[in-house]
Amino acid sequence: MLNDGLSNGGFVQSYARRTQPGTYFRSGSSAGGWGSGASLGVKLARPDQDVIHATGDGYFMFGTPLPALWAAGQHKAAYMAVVFVNGSYSTGTSGLRHAYPEGHGIAAAHYEGGTFEPTPNFAKLAEAANGYGEQITELSQLAPALQRGLEHTRNHTPAVIAVRVPGPMQGVSARE
Repeated sequence: MLNDGLSNGGFVQSYARRTQPGTYFRSGSSAGGWGSGASLGVKLARPDQDVIHATGDGYFMFGTPLPALWAAGQHKAAYMAVVFVNGSYSTGTSGLRHAYPEGHGIAAAHYEGGTFEPTPNFAKLAEAANGYGEQITELSQLAPALQRGLEHTRNHTPAVIAVRVPGPMQGVSARE
């Protein structure tokens, strides 16, 4: 399990419940977007293990996942990316809110650089790399989608499961 999530990183860590050394990785710094390439590297090093990359949509998008997904399929090193789609790039939203709580960007509520709507279709990105992609919007769809994604990776096809979750800017008023 590679946890490249910021907004949902704590959830991933508690849900994964990894206790065995060498089965859970998370960046020790604020550098996001490393997970796609790292997932490919882990799968190449451990070809018989399932590799799951959990990330937010901002880190996933800005981490250039397409080359890693394509290489994963070409080298039979398929991994599954679980992307939490919240329409926000947390370092551009929560960081700005923390540093400049009374600033002009916060007053605008949906300022450029922190949010993106409509969100990209990450399932289509997987398909562009000859992988398997699925978007889900209901929690009841999550477990079956994860199972389908793992089945594809076990057949050497990289998978992306995009899960719609509430964004950090939803319900935030201009001066909240």
